[in-house]
Amino acid sequence: MTKKKKGELNLLKLHKELTDAGITILGVRGDGEIDFDEGVTDNMIRKAEKIMSAHNPSPDYAEARVEGYNNQGVTIENMVVAMFDAMEGDTALFDELREKRKAVKLKIKKPKGQK
Repeated sequence: MTKKKKGELNLLKLHKELTDAGITILGVRGDGEIDFDEGVTDNMIRKAEKIMSAHNPSPDYAEARVEGYNNQGVTIENMVVAMFDAMEGDTALFDELREKRKAVKLKIKKPKGQK
């Protein structure tokens, strides 16, 4: 199995790529070593090799947006507070978060064909 260096892998993304392809794995190690589940077939191993070779560690759209929101200081906690404040008529924090969201959406474009 081809190994990749640290920084050449997005472990969560690679794990999802492998499982989405129907490959039964226990997990992916930091060095790219794949721990296959019992019953893995030779065909699955070859398929995993192809996926590993083609793996692009760049964050997908959702990951990039979350990182963008974090960089803007947007947290789940302040979104909840904004929601409850807005329920009571105070939309100041909600409006602030909306502007930060707009800034992230302008910076991070959704790839064509991605939901």
